[in-house]
Amino acid sequence: MESEVDVVVDDRYADGDDVAGFETVHVPGHRADNHALVDESRGLLVAGDALIGADWRGLPAGYLLPPEADYSDDQTAA
Repeated sequence: MESEVDVVVDDRYADGDDVAGFETVHVPGHRADNHALVDESRGLLVAGDALIGADWRGLPAGYLLPPEADYSDDQTAA
């Protein structure tokens, strides 16, 4: 999906790089170039729009769902 926003990229990162104390993890499926940020020492995952959380549809705390198939390049990988 091409962006219509005209921006200048300051920096790029790859799988496994450190970004502000988080490890970048390549998580294709939702989008081929999707990444998450992980801090295992604190048990934190920043997944952006790749997951739907517990406050949706009355799901229990800590329950996460992948996005609907219409919003994913590869639902199985997502």
